[in-house]
Order: sequence, then C-alpha cells, then structure tokens
Amino acid sequence: MTVPLRTASGKPIGLQLIAAPFNEQACLRAARALEAMGITDARVAESAA
Repeated sequence: MTVPLRTASGKPIGLQLIAAPFNEQACLRAARALEAMGITDARVAESAA
C-alpha cells in the first residue's frame, strides 16, 4: 500500500507500507494511524493541476 504524504517544502512523496503475507490489516492500521496524525495528503500538487 502506498500512502501519499507531503514534505515540509510541499513536495509530494509516497510512503510504501508492507506487511507479512496475509496480514494486510497491519498496513491498514498503519495508514489509518498516519491519517489520524494528519500527515497524509492526497491533494494534487499545484504544478500538476
């Protein structure tokens, strides 16, 4: 799973989350925690719009 993040400078990056086979829930929990922390960002960069 790739989670969209944005750096302090505003540049988008992707954080790849991986888990053991058949443990997809670990990735979902981690992605949910990142979202709850407010560091995920799925907006399109202005230069791409």
